[in-house]
Amino acid sequence: MGGKYWDDMEEFMSIHERVKKLFHSTDDDAIAHQSCAWSPPFDIYETEREFLVKADIPAVSEEDVSISTEDNVLIVKGQRRPGTDAGKEFYHCMERNFGRFMRSFLLPDTVDFGNINATLIDGVLTVTLPKRDDKAAEEKIKVTF
Repeated sequence: MGGKYWDDMEEFMSIHERVKKLFHSTDDDAIAHQSCAWSPPFDIYETEREFLVKADIPAVSEEDVSISTEDNVLIVKGQRRPGTDAGKEFYHCMERNFGRFMRSFLLPDTVDFGNINATLIDGVLTVTLPKRDDKAAEEKIKVTF
């Protein structure tokens, strides 16, 4: 679990500058240029067969989450809406965040982009990124002279 492990994890780290450029060329400029109200915590880990991305997003419905990939970047956007009584109460303490969020992570080339799956169960978003088989990875980097 030496150098390769850290190389793969570095590829998953958030890439602020690259994503800013990425969003300037998309159709979703409205969200890209708005500041995000909060950022849910994410875990990223690897098993023998897949990479898993998990986020705690309680009180966010499936309809309010968008997951996409573009140029090996996983983009997770969403919104947590305030309750139906928002604005009718006088808050003594308000620590829960509401509003839009967006996170992005650079994916390794070994991800099988055609078979990415996501679930939202009990407020935990899980994005499963299966790895391609070794043959496909070898064929992609094969160099002949």
